[in-house]
Amino acid sequence: MKNKYLPQNKYLLYLAFILTVLIILSGFKAYNNRLERDIQAANELFQEGKYIEAGEIYRNLLLKKPEDERLNYNLATVYYKTGGYQEALEFFQKGPESPEKYLLMGNICYEKGQEELDPVEKINLYQEALQYYREGMVNFPREIELKYNYEYVREELEKVQEEMEEQMEQSSGGQEDNEDEDGENQDDSSSQQEDFSQENQDESNPGEEEKGGEEGDREQELDNQEENKQEEETGNEGERQEERQEGKQEEESAGTQQEGQEKEGQDREGSREMEGEKSREEILQILKMLEAEEEDSLKNNQSLYQGSGKEEKYDW
Repeated sequence: MKNKYLPQNKYLLYLAFILTVLIILSGFKAYNNRLERDIQAANELFQEGKYIEAGEIYRNLLLKKPEDERLNYNLATVYYKTGGYQEALEFFQKGPESPEKYLLMGNICYEKGQEELDPVEKINLYQEALQYYREGMVNFPREIELKYNYEYVREELEKVQEEMEEQMEQSSGGQEDNEDEDGENQDDSSSQQEDFSQENQDESNPGEEEKGGEEGDREQELDNQEENKQEEETGNEGERQEERQEGKQEEESAGTQQEGQEKEGQDREGSREMEGEKSREEILQILKMLEAEEEDSLKNNQSLYQGSGKEEKYDW
């Protein structure tokens, strides 16, 4: 026997399914409406400067919709405003593509670099900021603010690099000076240690000091004997040298005497020759004078003879 109520039950099943779908759709719509209301409320708190309250709402909503790009971006903005730079970078990377996303990520790295004291880490953060600005310029080439921030951070990076190079040069020069000072201090300390150890040895071993004194006296006597021998040898050598010098001087004086005698003999011979020449000249002059006298006497005789003849002539 067929059930006459089956078609009616089938109709009721269809009706129940449709009602369920409508309820689900209405509930989903209500959920979305409530989500939008919560997001709007959080945005209003953010605009009022109530970043902590807004952040709590965004975090609760992300537990329900972790892949929502808008919620990730808004929570990243909250962390940026409150100084949570590392968390802000993580949530910005999950946010939607926009110029503000790359601009804020670059600004975060730059601000972290300004707070960093280590120059190496500062340079790394500035370079990371330039990388975010560069990616933003590639995706949004007409965004002027990205280009401006890129050039500004690049100039700051060059300044830090120059300062770092100057510090390295100064530190290298200072290290050299410190090494010199350390070497001097080590020398001083080593000398002091040696003196201290020597004093301790002297105090701990008085008998050894006496023995060392006796040995030192013996060594001193031996040294004095050797010095005396050397002085005697040097004295003998000096006397020998003096004798040699005296012999040389005597030989030189004898040579000079011989030369003087030879010169005197030569002078005597020369004087003798001069005297002989003078005597010869005198003899010649005397002979000439005698000849002249003889001639004069002959002339006188002839004149007398002629005169006596005339008288005889007149007398006769």
